[in-house]
Amino acid sequence: RQKPHALKQWRHCAVLVVDEVSMLDGSFFEKVEAVARRVTGREAEPFGGLQLVLCGDFFQLPPVARGGERARFLFETSCWRAVAEEQVNLTEVFRQEERGFVELLNQMRRGALSPANDARLKAHRRRCRPPK
Repeated sequence: RQKPHALKQWRHCAVLVVDEVSMLDGSFFEKVEAVARRVTGREAEPFGGLQLVLCGDFFQLPPVARGGERARFLFETSCWRAVAEEQVNLTEVFRQEERGFVELLNQMRRGALSPANDARLKAHRRRCRPPK
C-alpha cells in the first residue's frame, strides 16, 4: 500500500525551512514539532531529528493566533531551547541607506525613540481622512 504524499514528504525531509517565524504561533509550532517526532519515528529527538532553519525578525510581525486566543512567540515554547541551538543575528541593513533613518527604525524596533527622532516622526504626522 502506498503511503500518503504528505507522510512520504515528512519521512524524506532532512531540513525544514520556515520563513517569517515571528508570525508563527508557539502553540502551532509545538504541534508541528510533535508531528515531526511522530512521523519520523524519532520521538526522543526534537523535531524528529530534522534540521530547522528558522528565519524571521521577532521585532517585526507578531504571532497570529486563532479566535481570541493569546498568541505566543516561538521562544516562549517549551521546545524552543531544544531546537534553537544556534542563533545568527543579522545586523547590516540593506534596504535603507540613510543612516539617520536606519537609526530611527532601530529605535522604533526597541521601543525607545530619542527625543530628536520622536520629533522627526511627529513632524511628518498628518490627519487621515476617513474613506468615502
